[in-house]
Amino acid sequence: SPANVLRDGGLTSAWDIALKKTDSSGHHSYPEYSATYGTFIKWSKPTGTYANSIDQIWTLGDITVNNFVTLTSFYALVSSDHSPEVVDITLQ
Repeated sequence: SPANVLRDGGLTSAWDIALKKTDSSGHHSYPEYSATYGTFIKWSKPTGTYANSIDQIWTLGDITVNNFVTLTSFYALVSSDHSPEVVDITLQ
């Protein structure tokens, strides 16, 4: 798998080593837009766990991943069918 190729190349999954993390796939359905109101009227949060995610962050070197978060705010959910993944890291 592509993940195994990255691991074999020396990379580490940021989610695997995060001290705190959300267990979310990041993927969700597209929001529904209403031309009548000029705004989004329906949106959904991600479903599934991180194990099902195609959105990943990989690390290299001596770092600490303090937090790995899947953003699920309104603007994150209406901007794409994938929620942003954000990591807070400390470089050693």
